[in-house]
Amino acid sequence: MLASGLAVYFDFSLILTNMALGLILTNMHTDRNEPNFDIVKAFVPPIYILFFLFVGARLQLGLLPKMGMIGLLYVVGRTAGKWIGAYFGARVSAADKNVQKYLGFALFSQAGVAIGLALDIYQHFSQFGAEGAMLGHTVINVIAATTLLVQIIGPPSVKYAIGKAGEIPLNSNEAANTGESS
Repeated sequence: MLASGLAVYFDFSLILTNMALGLILTNMHTDRNEPNFDIVKAFVPPIYILFFLFVGARLQLGLLPKMGMIGLLYVVGRTAGKWIGAYFGARVSAADKNVQKYLGFALFSQAGVAIGLALDIYQHFSQFGAEGAMLGHTVINVIAATTLLVQIIGPPSVKYAIGKAGEIPLNSNEAANTGESS
């Protein structure tokens, strides 16, 4: 709460401030106090529900047809960025070849930070009058609509990536023969 208060006072991004604080706190201690993380995990789902409820409330379906090319470019750019970043990151870290090839598919549906940043952009652009607010609404709509799309496409692409990487058995008979459970 102190970090959020300081972010508001100094007009910093709330989401980036809290992400930085989380990064620092998580990496301060090597033992990572798991009981504290379990406590946090217990109250996070209602916060997620409220977060996505507020995002959905800002989604204006009337703007969807207008953002066809912008939305398409965003999805293509976002996907390409994740695939290229995952590939080169895995390659630089000398990860297994399967990780290099398929990690991009597994990242397809990750979009929470993008939605948070879109809300942040809306808040800042709204200070510039009606045109700024309209641009902010457009950003939220592009991010929210494409997030809906990738959340539908994402889980099958994650399953594909994990299956192609050989990390899950392809059928239940294979799991039974290896003694693993799904």
